[in-house]
Amino acid sequence: MEMQRICRSLGKHEEKHVLTLSTLITIVIVALLLLSIALVLVSVARADIVGRTFTKDGGVVTYNNTLDFSMTGTKGGFTDEPNKILVFEGEKINFENATTGAEDIIVTGPYDYDGDTKSGCKDYPQVTKNTSWDCSEDNYYFKVCEVANLPDICIGGWFCADKQSFRLELEKKEKVRERENFNLTMKKNNRREGVMKLTIEDAEGYSIMNESGTDIYEILIEYKNDTKFSKFYQEQESVGGISFEDNKLVFNTSELDMKEGKYKIILEDHATEAEDDVTMNVEKIYLEVECDEVVMGRDIIITIKSSFYEEDVNITVEDIYENKPPLTLDEEGKKRVKIPTENVDYGTYMVTVEVCGMKETKYVTLKREGSSLEVPDNATVGDIVHIGGSSDFGDLAVLVIDDVFKGDTRISDDKFEWDWDTSGELGGYREIEVFIVNESFSEELVSEEWQKNEGVDASATIFLLLPMFSMNVPEDIAEDDDVVISGTAIGADHIYIIVINYKGEVVFPPGENARTTPVEEGTWEEKIRDLDTGRYVVISMDKGRDEETYAMDNGVWAAGDESKTMEQRVAILEAAITSAGSDDMFELAYFSVSTPQVSLDLPETAEVDDELRVTAETNIKTGEKAFVSLSQNASVLKKTFTLVENGSVAASINTSGLLPGRYNIAVDVSGRAHDAKE
Repeated sequence: MEMQRICRSLGKHEEKHVLTLSTLITIVIVALLLLSIALVLVSVARADIVGRTFTKDGGVVTYNNTLDFSMTGTKGGFTDEPNKILVFEGEKINFENATTGAEDIIVTGPYDYDGDTKSGCKDYPQVTKNTSWDCSEDNYYFKVCEVANLPDICIGGWFCADKQSFRLELEKKEKVRERENFNLTMKKNNRREGVMKLTIEDAEGYSIMNESGTDIYEILIEYKNDTKFSKFYQEQESVGGISFEDNKLVFNTSELDMKEGKYKIILEDHATEAEDDVTMNVEKIYLEVECDEVVMGRDIIITIKSSFYEEDVNITVEDIYENKPPLTLDEEGKKRVKIPTENVDYGTYMVTVEVCGMKETKYVTLKREGSSLEVPDNATVGDIVHIGGSSDFGDLAVLVIDDVFKGDTRISDDKFEWDWDTSGELGGYREIEVFIVNESFSEELVSEEWQKNEGVDASATIFLLLPMFSMNVPEDIAEDDDVVISGTAIGADHIYIIVINYKGEVVFPPGENARTTPVEEGTWEEKIRDLDTGRYVVISMDKGRDEETYAMDNGVWAAGDESKTMEQRVAILEAAITSAGSDDMFELAYFSVSTPQVSLDLPETAEVDDELRVTAETNIKTGEKAFVSLSQNASVLKKTFTLVENGSVAASINTSGLLPGRYNIAVDVSGRAHDAKE
């Protein structure tokens, strides 16, 4: 009994133990099955963009593998892509399956990096095989899927759309000399390969042409490895003046006919239209050398200005500065050199400056201590002429003009100045001589013998112009035309005008208050409007050097009151202007304002087929249109237009084709005046 009870008990225990192992085995099998399914699903969910190519307009993106949404429920995203492929805004992109080639696809987006949809996410229009998708977005992520397996399975992958940017840089400098080369590099670029459109514009924005006549406009240039210019695009012929060297663009200014001026070099990506530009200044090749005469013992100063930047320059001064090491010009092509002259004899020495095969020769004079004199080339009698000079010895400068003592002035810091009042002087060339003296000086010492003994230390000549004054006014002016009064005034910066009518009334200036008319470059002009018909007198006046006149009183013309006649007022003004001691200059003229008139002047006869010369006189202003016609029996047969010029009308009528007979000639000036003759 006990034995049976024990076995039964063991049997129950064994049965319970066997059930537990079975459960564990089942769990393990299920776990392995789930793991294998998960691994399969992970493999199936992997959808890769394999790579891309680059073309002139965009490129080809290649993909493989599948993303099964129905089995995984995952979104995936650009983060899952192992190759992180970029496409760029503006590109035309073709998509291809790495195994089957081109398929119909659809692009969806935009998404976040991890696959979450962004605002505005949509399916773009379907793209059929062998056609391209236009990338019009940037800074977003997109998904491409083959149409045939949607909506459950996406065969395709993820890619990023970006905006292309690149930066150009001129190598070393932004200016170059004519006939030299310069290089252009691309410092950075986020698109690996492609084609650029190269244009060179002048300062006015026009594309230039090289010496062969090729327009440098949108020349196609290939680049690779992001920033390396490689060659002309296969469809682009080589262009003279543009070459490639060490991944740079090389420009030959001579072949490109880039003369002195400013040029803009523009590069635009053919696919994305991304653009950058640089500006190059082409400078004229020049070498300028300046060296003034030097007093012995002081430094020779040589100033060099050139278009040779940071180049070595050789400088030679005959017998003074020879076989010296070259110096270096600065970044602007300039240099100033000081060369001592101790123990050097006075005389003239040749200075030679040579840089980059270009040579300039000058001469420098070493002189003993001495004096100089500076005067203007000319002046008008009555001017105050400023005379300046220098002397490294002496205390006083004595000035003698045409052998006549005029004055003296003290020398201070090796310089002297003196003002010469030319009032009352004669016109023509005048010789100014300077004598430098040490002792106290008096005018009585200056004589012809004294001048010979002292010797002239410096001299110069000046031409004195006589004051000039003139006035022009037409004798007859048409009503409603401006009265133009003009003239010349040498030595004055303004003049005065007064106009009086036949009644004795001052019609200009208003209120009889004197008004200035400016003189510019020796000429003056005044226009007077709205004068009634009648006779007038005009007086123009220059006050002279003393700027004083008896013809005015406190800024008002002193011409008597309006009770005076025109003739009386003219007499009063003439007497004041020409009074004793006055240096006033004036002109007087009479003119009339009348109705517009024109008068024909014709030959009595003319030969058929000859030019018929028609002239007419008019009081209508210059520039008005004149219509000249030839008619017969009220029928106009010939006509021509011309313009009034200084009171005259001149025209020619071609008489070819006319029959002998009598004809009527008419002239009409702007519809204001008409005349006709047979």
